[in-house]
Amino acid sequence: MIKSWLQPIGAITVIAVMTACGGGETNKEAGEAEDSGETDENNDVEADPATFSDEEFMVIAHRGASGHAPEQTKHALDQAAEMNVDYLELDIQKTADGELVAFHDDEISRTTDGEGAIGDHTLDELKSLDAGSWFNEEFPDKADEAYEDADILSLEEIIERYGNDEKYYIETKSPEINEGWKSNSWRL
Repeated sequence: MIKSWLQPIGAITVIAVMTACGGGETNKEAGEAEDSGETDENNDVEADPATFSDEEFMVIAHRGASGHAPEQTKHALDQAAEMNVDYLELDIQKTADGELVAFHDDEISRTTDGEGAIGDHTLDELKSLDAGSWFNEEFPDKADEAYEDADILSLEEIIERYGNDEKYYIETKSPEINEGWKSNSWRL
């Protein structure tokens, strides 16, 4: 079921993203040109990041502040909003009862205490899962008791929570398992 507030969305947008979630690579290791005045073959722009202005890049919080809190939970999205990102990036999946939820994987076992395909569960079933404790186990240096029992959020809950105060970059996931669903990205 597509909510009435989502129906007007139709534009597909591609945004170049510069992330800070790499594993400490240097520019040279990441494949960028040395600071010798070389240009990037794809963009014809000097590869030295110091040559770019703030207007040329947008900060997109991938699954919220997923390096700081359990991805796509209110904790990660709240932290991203506090960081004044340009967009909250969301991966959206359909539930068995046709609801839209913020969840990246086809299977729920990586980031919840449940098992099976996300599309095999209703929204109520998904709401009963713990979507935060895994983060505390995987990243003990960033663990927070508040993350335990974090909810999987519906797209509707996210829009209600953040409204027009935030911009959204929405990617529909898994068209092969969601009948009639095309993989797209939307910028709101």
